[in-house]
Amino acid sequence: MAALIQALRYRFGLLKSSGEVNGMFKITLEIEQLPEGPFLGTSPDLPGLVVQADSVEEVFRLAPGVAHDLIAVMVETRQKLPRGVETVTPPWRVPVLVPACIES
Repeated sequence: MAALIQALRYRFGLLKSSGEVNGMFKITLEIEQLPEGPFLGTSPDLPGLVVQADSVEEVFRLAPGVAHDLIAVMVETRQKLPRGVETVTPPWRVPVLVPACIES
């Protein structure tokens, strides 16, 4: 798996010759709460990305690994990455969701 990850990074220019990562992929993650209670994460940018968990935080924790595995399979099987999967390089700008504690 480590060789595949390194090949993926080289393929998309995400690995410098020193071995340092100099980029990442950016996708949109949509999260909704299911009627039964758990949360479901999907991505319009990466078809096949589906993560179900008991909390929003757990969806955030699991989604990058699932996305990585999907992208790795696409690269290994020489599939073109979906248009919505973007390569981003430092400095990274990442929106962060912060739980609100608002009293009425």
